[in-house]
Amino acid sequence: MTNLNLNNRDERVKAILAKCILMNGSSFVGIRGYENSKGEVSNHVIIANFNYGNAVAKDLTKLKGATAEDIENITKSGYSAELVKEAISKMIASFEKNQNPKTASNQSVAQKETYTKITDCIKMHNETGKLYIYAIGHSKQVTTPIEYAPVNSKPLTLAQNAVKKYFDLTTAKYRNFIVDENQLESVKITGDTITL
Repeated sequence: MTNLNLNNRDERVKAILAKCILMNGSSFVGIRGYENSKGEVSNHVIIANFNYGNAVAKDLTKLKGATAEDIENITKSGYSAELVKEAISKMIASFEKNQNPKTASNQSVAQKETYTKITDCIKMHNETGKLYIYAIGHSKQVTTPIEYAPVNSKPLTLAQNAVKKYFDLTTAKYRNFIVDENQLESVKITGDTITL
């Protein structure tokens, strides 16, 4: 394990990018001191270089295989069977719709137009040029907590969240981390720690 002490920001960002490009398959990556847009600071372990298309396919299989027993178990969270079935149906339809460029939602199209994919875990914002690590959240340790405002979600959204949790959907665990010294302290990747 090495602590890479690179002289300037560009060298450090390039080192992170190079490590991601050279990654062979999925790999655990540590992100320390990440400050989100609300001011919460936390340390994360993520799984980088995981193919999102594969995650969608696996999640679709889980949703399409939902049984009456699964629906009954989800209703124990306080939702009617009809609402749970509707949530599952809408999620399946959304995944299938977004796989086809001709039927993709405006949000999905906007995401593809806003970012340029560099690797399975790095994308660049086309306007700002900022790099983002895009990966599956594995664990999170909050070091500076904040109070989040309550969210008033619709019942269907809450039921969809319950479905995501019940089926442990991988796509619901994807997170973005801006690679910027103002938002994170360091990245540990393939045994090396790169401090921003």
